[in-house]
Amino acid sequence: VNNIVQKIAVGGVIVNDGRVLIIQRVSGDTFPDLWELPSGKKEFLENSLEAIVRETKEETGLDTKVIDTIGVFNFIVEKEDEIRDIVQVNFLLELIGSSKVKLSSEHQNFAWITSKGVDKYNISNEVKEIINKVFT
Repeated sequence: VNNIVQKIAVGGVIVNDGRVLIIQRVSGDTFPDLWELPSGKKEFLENSLEAIVRETKEETGLDTKVIDTIGVFNFIVEKEDEIRDIVQVNFLLELIGSSKVKLSSEHQNFAWITSKGVDKYNISNEVKEIINKVFT
C-alpha cells in the first residue's frame, strides 16, 4: 500500500483589467502542459496568506496582496512512492505595481484570460470553477 500524505496548497486568482492570470506547467512535470493558477504548497507553520503571496512571486514575479478567500478544492497526485491528498485553498489577489510576468522554471507559458477564455485552455474543472466564481 502506498503511503498517503496530506498537503495544503494555496492558489491565487489575480485579476487585472478584467482578466485572470493562468500559467502553463512544463511538459516534463506532473500534470504536463496543464494550465493552472499560480499555486504551491504551504510550508510548515507558514501563514496561508503569506504562502500565496510568496508562491505567486516565485512563479510569476508579480507582487500581490490578498483580498479574500474564494474557494477550496481537493485533488490527488499519485507518485511512485506515495499518494498526495491535497487541499487547495484559493485566494483573490490584487496586483501591486507591474503586471509584467516573469515565469519560473516550473511553467512554460502564461495568459491573461477573460471569462470567455476559460474553456479555450486545458484547465482542470476545479480551477475553472474558481476562475468562473471571480467572473460572476
